[in-house]
Amino acid sequence: MKDRIVNTILIVLWIIVGVYMAGRETALHLYPATMYIDSIENDVVSMSTETGHVYAYAGASDEEVGGIMSVLLFDSFTPNVTDDRIVQVRYSGF
Repeated sequence: MKDRIVNTILIVLWIIVGVYMAGRETALHLYPATMYIDSIENDVVSMSTETGHVYAYAGASDEEVGGIMSVLLFDSFTPNVTDDRIVQVRYSGF
């Protein structure tokens, strides 16, 4: 019985530490970027960085072509930017 309680406590602690560390690790792989809106078609906003990387997201509201977007990206734990995902966007205007 005592071993069972100790094992249960260790498993719970392991889960808590794992969740905490996963959150910290993910936060280290977020980075900001500024992008310019290239086009808006069928509620999909297409935008690009100064270096030419193109990203898109669905859910256009007040955005206008040529506007500036502040974007938070997740690097997917890789050094390659082609697989980075958009986490958050903010329309900054012109």
